[in-house]
Amino acid sequence: MSGPVLFSFVVSMGICLALIPALVASAGRLQILDAPADRKIHTTPIARVGGVGFGVGVFGALLLWAPLNEIVTAYLLGGLIILLFGVWDDRVNLNYKIKFVGQILAAACALWFADVRLHTLPFFPDISLPYLLSIALSMLFLLAVTNAINFSDGLDGLAGGLAFLSFGGMAFLAYESGEPVLTIILVSVLGGLLGFMRFNTFPARVFMGDGGSQFLGLYLGLTALILMSPSHGTIPLSIIMLLLGLPILDTIGVIAQRLWNGQSPFSADKNHIHHKLLSFGFHHYEAVVLIYVIQAGMISLAYLLHWEDDRISLAMYGLIAGIVLSLFFLAKRYKSPTHWPSVLRSRLGLITGYHLSVVNLFQIPLKALGLLVPAFLLLSVFLPVGLPQDFGFLALGGFCILFTAHLVFRHHSPFITRVGLYIGTSFSVYLMERVANSTNWPLSTALILFYIVLAGLVLLTIRFQQENQFHVTPLDYLIIFLALVVPNLPEFGLSQLHLGYFSAKIIVLFFSFELLLTLYPQSLSRLRLVSLWLFLGLGGKSFF
Repeated sequence: MSGPVLFSFVVSMGICLALIPALVASAGRLQILDAPADRKIHTTPIARVGGVGFGVGVFGALLLWAPLNEIVTAYLLGGLIILLFGVWDDRVNLNYKIKFVGQILAAACALWFADVRLHTLPFFPDISLPYLLSIALSMLFLLAVTNAINFSDGLDGLAGGLAFLSFGGMAFLAYESGEPVLTIILVSVLGGLLGFMRFNTFPARVFMGDGGSQFLGLYLGLTALILMSPSHGTIPLSIIMLLLGLPILDTIGVIAQRLWNGQSPFSADKNHIHHKLLSFGFHHYEAVVLIYVIQAGMISLAYLLHWEDDRISLAMYGLIAGIVLSLFFLAKRYKSPTHWPSVLRSRLGLITGYHLSVVNLFQIPLKALGLLVPAFLLLSVFLPVGLPQDFGFLALGGFCILFTAHLVFRHHSPFITRVGLYIGTSFSVYLMERVANSTNWPLSTALILFYIVLAGLVLLTIRFQQENQFHVTPLDYLIIFLALVVPNLPEFGLSQLHLGYFSAKIIVLFFSFELLLTLYPQSLSRLRLVSLWLFLGLGGKSFF
């Protein structure tokens, strides 16, 4: 990753992280608060200033690291107009006609400076469009995407996460298409969004507001037009639709249902996909994660199919659209919320004749983790061979430091144990992967099966916990997704080690440690000994 791209990401994220707390503190005086209402999930007023935070972060990064050409000017001016109108709307609740005026001004400014438009009829590349018609359709496309992202902002972390995934996919295609300036712009947005998500994940401390959601929508729409332009990416519309993902389908489904019911397409209701999932009995964060999974699947398909025949990607998009839009009809049939863990427990009780309480289900996978993880780490020391003596001295030094820390700082034993487990396990897994990948395919297969079982136990433990002692947020799943995907992209790699698989295994083990140390205090002494053994055993092996 080049310097400007990396620095634009860091600057945007840093500005957003620094700015949002100050904006939240002044939101009451500025009267930019989102009050609770019937169709809203939150029960206390929350500041709607997140869009300002990541918007300013993006502007700052672009002014510092991007050349001020026509494309950058289009993003800066169009983004500024839409952000100002959005913040105005967040403060005084504008009439939808004035909102449209702001959106039209921002879209017109962006199209004028970027000098991009739809040149051919969508899905019919041989039919050229007259200039005025192409401008009108381009404007309509921008407005549609802007409002689709605005409509998707219904749950904590939802719109930000969906946009993050879409911008990530577009950034990669911009990089592949040889568009360095566009890549810097998109990476700047990713940095600002990641900083914002730090405060927006359930339970949210700040909302992006209409300013933020419309800002993201305008940027996504403009990026899509640039990628489809013959002078830039020439990405087909079917791939763009996959990249934009779920918000477009959600908007189509909601508007269709409102029109079917004789309502205005602009009326507020609870007919969005996230409302449907909540009506099925999913918890807040479960609905967000499930929507992330669908969005990530569509982004992945866009990446896999972007060099294939356009008809294949169009067919896949149609299949996904049919499945997603069917939710709008299924929700009418199943209105009574039933949560699948409760159903599962009752069904198992009927089958086995025993009453399975939450505690029973909770304890089984947790205790299995308490036995399986220490046993695996104890045995892992014996697999690596040919360790250099320099590594041995380093490992034995780490053992001495950990042992001394446990004696001197006994009250901080959980923290010291975590440090030892994280560092020791990373070394151990890395060394095992080298052995398994280079000399022993049965060992590699056995390790993969072990990690699959371990991941299943982790998921069951998280899902069946009775109290909120350990809570995984949608942002955690988003970070895990990035950790698995980014190392597998072209130009990422490490000799004798597949970084994607390595990251997945480390993440599963780290989650196991956190679950055991948080929910199973009896395992602390066991894990403390294991952390010491990892350093002592690996250090000793280097001398024999």
